[in-house]
Amino acid sequence: MVWWTMRAGLWGVTLLGLQALASAGWAGPSSWEVTPEADLLENPVPMTQESLGSGSVIYAKRCAICHGDSGAGNGPSSQSLGIPPANLRDPELMAQSDGRLFWKISLGRGPMPSWQVILSEEERWQVINYLRAVSQEH
Repeated sequence: MVWWTMRAGLWGVTLLGLQALASAGWAGPSSWEVTPEADLLENPVPMTQESLGSGSVIYAKRCAICHGDSGAGNGPSSQSLGIPPANLRDPELMAQSDGRLFWKISLGRGPMPSWQVILSEEERWQVINYLRAVSQEH
């Protein structure tokens, strides 16, 4: 009975999570739409050397495996994902607002995990700062 209760509880949590994603604008693997509110989010973390350093460490540990060391989408795991990782050096992608990038990093999609359960808000903003700085170098 305990097993069934736990399983039913986990199913309910899964359904609630999917409902939350759907209400947040996630329509499935082929969509990458964000809510209009996402574009209104402003990065509260100043682009300092400390922020960039932290973002660099987080990127190397969590993102480079798929997106590659330079962000070109060619990391060691990129071939096995079924969906190619985004090229983070793409000017069109980097033209998106910080809030839009934060939303995408937070919720994830397809093989990209939801980083909101792994990284703090500050860490996700630090990664965005790092991506902005690196994209200016190329």
